[in-house]
Amino acid sequence: MKLAIGLLAAALLMASTGFTQDAYEVAPQAYRKQLENDLVHVTRVHYAPHEQLAEHSHPARPTIYVYLKDGGPVLFKHEHGESGAMAATRPATQAGAYRIALGRNETHVVDNQSDLPSDFLQVEIKTAIDPKTFNGRRFRDPVTIGQNSTKVEFDTPQIRIVRVTCTEATACASAAASLTNPTLLVATGTGETAWLQPHSAGGTRPAGEYLLVEFKQGDRERRP
Repeated sequence: MKLAIGLLAAALLMASTGFTQDAYEVAPQAYRKQLENDLVHVTRVHYAPHEQLAEHSHPARPTIYVYLKDGGPVLFKHEHGESGAMAATRPATQAGAYRIALGRNETHVVDNQSDLPSDFLQVEIKTAIDPKTFNGRRFRDPVTIGQNSTKVEFDTPQIRIVRVTCTEATACASAAASLTNPTLLVATGTGETAWLQPHSAGGTRPAGEYLLVEFKQGDRERRP
């Protein structure tokens, strides 16, 4: 009886004090910090098939989820934090697609209900954005596979996302050199990331598909 009362008291305390558990500490096999600076925080995420993760928290930041492989549905169970007591299933994902979402203080457990792993990048934006425009999903256009192409897929006063497909390394270097804003480069095939300064050659990049997440110049209000 005393044990049950103690567990109930602990649960009430966690709910009343804003219970948080750092994702990197709770599940280091699933979450790995890949890149961080004063504009962006990138986490590499891997949920193994049928893996279940203990309760952990994520901060309230606008986020771009870049899906690196085809994946199955994943169940997120929320019990604490701003999301309240609820469960939500993320539908199956397609490689090369990404989802844009507003962030909120979120605490949940994770249940990958698929025979497939779930691999994606969690790109947290540290600058202020317009909540009315920061949303949506974008998918890879099969027509562009195997040819050089550049397509602006998302564009607001704060953030621009460009999908670049290049069949030769020189074409990739040319795309990086034309940048006029600080940019996060994401290789959609491997999940590798790099931070590029304006008009930077960005080093040698192999042929492939990339997302260029540009942080437009001007006054930027930093988020915590």
